[in-house]
Amino acid sequence: MKKLLFILCASAIGFGSAVAGEVTSQMSYSVQRSDGNAAGAKEKNEFNGGSAVYFESLGNDPAFIGWLEEKSGKLTYKNGWTRLILDWPVRVSSIVIRKASVGNKDFRGGSIVVEVQNPKGVWNKVYELQDKDIDAPVTIHSPLLSAGPIKGVRINFRTPAPITIGPIEVNS
Repeated sequence: MKKLLFILCASAIGFGSAVAGEVTSQMSYSVQRSDGNAAGAKEKNEFNGGSAVYFESLGNDPAFIGWLEEKSGKLTYKNGWTRLILDWPVRVSSIVIRKASVGNKDFRGGSIVVEVQNPKGVWNKVYELQDKDIDAPVTIHSPLLSAGPIKGVRINFRTPAPITIGPIEVNS
């Protein structure tokens, strides 16, 4: 109880979390996804050691064409996102994306963008990758040093194939 009270007080005065480690193991949060699904802190999700596959039928189902953002040559693209919403703002030292991958499929024309939300609700871009997915872990550190406390992390992606997102670690 004292630890929780200290974290709440430190966040309120702008110091963020005083305890190092994964933010999702220290506080309550929710995960929202572009497909309308949501996850809580007790469920495996992209930000809690799990992963999620988006657009499993992309490029395979002719009935899916009505949902497509763009069709260019032989590739069709779809935009999506997953969002971690924290119950209170916390300082983040790093974000580690373990996987955001289409496997051995072509990711040309695709993109991955990581944004953080400040306490006023404004989203700021901290990382962007074009034409390449993430098969090996990527650590985002430097842009977070000046970000101050954040209350959300959003991963936006544009993909020509089904994509697996997660696990993603948000560390204080």
